[in-house]
Amino acid sequence: MSEDEARHLSTADAARSLAATQEQAVKLIRDRGDGRLDFPMPQISGLLTNLPELSAAARASGHINSLPDAHYGSVRWAPLVLRYQGLFFPSADVQAVRL
Repeated sequence: MSEDEARHLSTADAARSLAATQEQAVKLIRDRGDGRLDFPMPQISGLLTNLPELSAAARASGHINSLPDAHYGSVRWAPLVLRYQGLFFPSADVQAVRL
């Protein structure tokens, strides 16, 4: 979610979304020892979650974001992991492979 999209979420909605998805976050990310990640990672400004009934019935969930190319606006790739508030969230396809 972009900053522009996230500004429409209330603080309470943002907190509920984070609480609902926090369990799905990747628990371990290795760095080079200097606190920096070994790979670039997009950072998002907010979360939208599934309906609670869908989340409760699913074994896992993941993001379905794609990022348009900065120069042409075309979608050329989809991030496997996104960072939000210091947590790392895998994509839906990564979760499917993991399970």
